[in-house]
Parts: sequence; structure tokens; C-alpha cells
Amino acid sequence: MCSNEITKMSVKLSALHIPEKPPGLLDKYSWVYMLSSSSRRALYTGVTNNLSDRVFQHKNDILDGFTKKYKCHRLVYYESFAYIGEAIAREKEVKAWRREKKNALIETMNPQWKDLSEGWYDVKGLPQEGQRNAERNRKVSPHPRQAGGASK
Repeated sequence: MCSNEITKMSVKLSALHIPEKPPGLLDKYSWVYMLSSSSRRALYTGVTNNLSDRVFQHKNDILDGFTKKYKCHRLVYYESFAYIGEAIAREKEVKAWRREKKNALIETMNPQWKDLSEGWYDVKGLPQEGQRNAERNRKVSPHPRQAGGASK
């Protein structure tokens, strides 16, 4: 595929593109994604079956490796696939490309290289659902001083 073909790719900017699943399959998708350092100097390409969890792991340096070493914490590109084999093949294809071609692919979806996962997590880095669960737990068992309990 030449760089001219990359610019002709159709990409949904407003929402995650979910491929149509053949009947009878579980409601799971596989994702190829690219993370960048804030300087755009380092670029990581990966594959996962849970994009939000994997991005959370990278952003919080839970996984040792390239993204932790080079601080690749910004999600700049993703694609979804109905089958993991398709996603793995695409990851290998993209990883083999020269940097200019990867940059062109990213810019079809994200011309300003913004963090596409912005707003997925609260300030503390918890996924929003995890934050809601934490708030629910605080309401059930509040700290004694917050509940007006006596202090010693």
C-alpha cells in the first residue's frame, strides 16, 4: 500500500469504528493501536482485545517494556477487528512500515496527534467505571471523620 492509498482510507472521527460481527460470535473485538510519547519521537504499535484496559496499563506504567521506558502514554491511533488473527496480521504489517508511513496513517484519524483516550479516565488514572465503584464504596464505609465520628 502506498502513501496515496493511506490518505484515501475512510475513518470515523466521532466514535470508535466497530466492525460488523458475523452471527454467533461473542461481543468481543480486537484492536491495533499506536501510542506516542509527548514529543512524538517514540511510537509504539500494539494489539489487544481490551483497548481501554491496555491503554490504562500503558498510561500508568504497569507494564514493563518500551512504552514505560520511552513514556509512550498518548493513544494516537486505533483500528478494530472482528477476529484476533486479522488484528495480529495488521499489527505486523504496520510495525514493518517506515516511520513516514506510520505518521501518515495516524494523521488520517488524528491530524493533531491528540490523545484519543483523553476523558476515558479520571484525574487519578482510574477508568471512569472504577471511579464510580470507588465512590460507591466510600459512601458505604466513609472515613470516621467525614461521617462525623469522634476522634481520639
